[in-house]
Amino acid sequence: MIDAAKTEILSANRWEEISSIPGKARFGNKYGWIGKDGKDLLDAKYDYVRDRAENGKVIVADYNDRGNLVYVLSDDTTGKILKSGIASEEAVKLSK
Repeated sequence: MIDAAKTEILSANRWEEISSIPGKARFGNKYGWIGKDGKDLLDAKYDYVRDRAENGKVIVADYNDRGNLVYVLSDDTTGKILKSGIASEEAVKLSK
C-alpha cells in the first residue's frame, strides 16, 4: 500500500505499476485498485480495470472460459461488489 499523502510504502504488497492514487495498479498480468486513501481496495486478480473511477464506481473485468470479458461494478471507497456478471462495458454504464 502507499500512503497518498507521504507516498511511503506501508505494506509488503509490491505493485509493479501504479497509474495514480486513486487508480489501477498492476502486478504481473493482473490488475487491482488503490483507493483514495492510498490503501489496496481491490486485489490484483482482474484481467481488466478501467483507468479511473466513474461516478464513485470502479469497473473491473475477468475473461470467462469463452474468452469474453465479464464486467463487475465495485464501490470506489469500500471495494464492495455492487453488480457482477455484466456482459459489456455499455451494460455497466446502464446499470449505474
